[in-house]
Amino acid sequence: MGFIGITRVLAISLILLVLFRQVLKKHKPTDNIVYILAFFMAGVYVLLQEFKIHNLGGNNVFNSTDVFFSILGLVVSIFLLYYIKPSLPIKN
Repeated sequence: MGFIGITRVLAISLILLVLFRQVLKKHKPTDNIVYILAFFMAGVYVLLQEFKIHNLGGNNVFNSTDVFFSILGLVVSIFLLYYIKPSLPIKN
């Protein structure tokens, strides 16, 4: 399940980067803000799925090891984001 955390953070960060660059014309957040926001959004999604509060990603069986590796995957993903620093050019 750690891989799911990584893919969620990367996907959400890409969506937020595109959304903020295309929609918000005047007040664009920095890339660091987008990375942190994506990390928290993916963390909420993944952990709520692990604790069976929602089943948007398919049926899930609670397992404490899955929770640990999901959190580990989320932490790895935030380091990965800061390492590769994905960014989109700012259009005026």
